[in-house]
Amino acid sequence: MRDIAPSVQIKDVVIAVSREAGIPTEVMLGRGRKHALARWRHLAFLLAHELTHEPLMQIGRAMNRDHSTVWNGCKRANERMQDDEKLRSAYVKIKASLVG
Repeated sequence: MRDIAPSVQIKDVVIAVSREAGIPTEVMLGRGRKHALARWRHLAFLLAHELTHEPLMQIGRAMNRDHSTVWNGCKRANERMQDDEKLRSAYVKIKASLVG
C-alpha cells in the first residue's frame, strides 16, 4: 500500500505549515524557540511523521533537529491539539491539502 500511495515530501509539509502559520520557512527551520513558533514546528513534525513514511531521524535531519526532538514535538503537538481548536483545525486543513 505504501508503494502505490502518492508520497508527500518533508519539504511539502514544511511549506504547507509555514504558509498556514504565516511564518517563513527559514524561520520554521531555524533555531527559534518561542512558544508560537514551536507549536507550529511541532505540528510540522507530526504531519511529516504521519504523511511521509520517513523515519524520525530523516525528518529531523531535514528540519535541522535531532530525532528525539522530532519525537517529543510529535507528542507535544498531539497533546496541544486536545485543547487548542485553532491548531487542531490547522492540522486537519493542512493534512487534507497534502493528501489530496
